[in-house]
Amino acid sequence: SLPTKQWKFLSVTHTVGRAFSGGSQLRCYVDGDLVSTEKCRYAKVNEVMTRCSLGTELMPIGEEPTSLGFEGTFAFTGQMGPVYAFSDALSAEQIRGIYNLGPSYMYSFLGDQNLLMNNDSLYKGILDARDGISSKMIFGLNAQASNNRTLFNVSSVLDSLDKSKLEATIMGGTKLCSRRLLQDIIYCVGGVSVLFPLLIHFDDAITHSGESPTGDQLAGQVIESLLHLFWMEM
Repeated sequence: SLPTKQWKFLSVTHTVGRAFSGGSQLRCYVDGDLVSTEKCRYAKVNEVMTRCSLGTELMPIGEEPTSLGFEGTFAFTGQMGPVYAFSDALSAEQIRGIYNLGPSYMYSFLGDQNLLMNNDSLYKGILDARDGISSKMIFGLNAQASNNRTLFNVSSVLDSLDKSKLEATIMGGTKLCSRRLLQDIIYCVGGVSVLFPLLIHFDDAITHSGESPTGDQLAGQVIESLLHLFWMEM
């Protein structure tokens, strides 16, 4: 059981294996550490999965994928962070790497040069453009990548695929809540380098009519420009 009122990183993997090698294994990780392993056969299905639910068990009334009515719901009560699904079972090292990225990470696991320059094998195993996990992602959902009641898929799927098929609809009673860290906003608008032209204003103060602008006025102008830039991004 998980403690209440605490954020926990939960990961579940299902690996295929033959009987002589231990069979298929279901593994559960909490905060990057393996806490449980059970034998679990893969379900035999003959039909393509067209929908799934996260945080609740649904029993649809109609047979059509677009059916909006449900016989019953058994919803998870609490808060959920970013949710990812991958087409292949992740290794223990890759799961530990995702956990080390922290709870604020909600992107597509494409190479972050700042992290890759640390020469940390944990980050290279998940963020490397060739050997990372981005190409294995089926979908990634979070509260920031949303519009009204729709959550958009943040995975780097091929342009030829219909991304709308991997979007999610928020059920009634669910509230979206997200926060934006300053460093994340700066990263979204292009990095620290986009701020340099604004900061140069301090050095380019030109005296007009024998009077020079005060430092407070220049600081106010720069702060106003930064707030306008951040507001446009948000």
